[in-house]
Amino acid sequence: MIKNLPVLIIVLAFCACKKSAAPPTGSANFMTADINDTSQTFNTVVLAKNVPVSSGYLLAIACASTNTSAADVLSVSIDGMKPITTGTFTANFSGTPDFLPSMAFQHGDTTAYQEDVSGSHPITVTITSLTGTNVQGTFNGTLTLANGSGAFVKKVTNGKFNIDFR
Repeated sequence: MIKNLPVLIIVLAFCACKKSAAPPTGSANFMTADINDTSQTFNTVVLAKNVPVSSGYLLAIACASTNTSAADVLSVSIDGMKPITTGTFTANFSGTPDFLPSMAFQHGDTTAYQEDVSGSHPITVTITSLTGTNVQGTFNGTLTLANGSGAFVKKVTNGKFNIDFR
């Protein structure tokens, strides 16, 4: 398995560097979620990749709330030993799972949250549709503070995405 934090950092860095991208249009290319019961839309600097990586597969999605350095960025990924398909993936940090979902939320450029690898705060990602050009699904979970200051946990509920691969 690939360590998820470095992968997410790379995805987030790629998103942060792509600030000149125009906001997507149409019914696809959005991610929404309630972060601590506050609805947020992430439809700027949209990135989705479904690629084989060394010794596995990775489906990564990252979106920003605005096109500024103060943007909130939300990312969801699934790291797998087999090709990623439709289904529900729940974090299980014991044993050797075939698929491992991860989630991260960055508030501006100072505070970062990620999935809790202790298993105390579960996350779930469901892929409802996956084609060669688009991925759709839902997600939820509780993230813990990884960097910066703020509340120890961020609860993510009602997460949805519909994103075209680029």
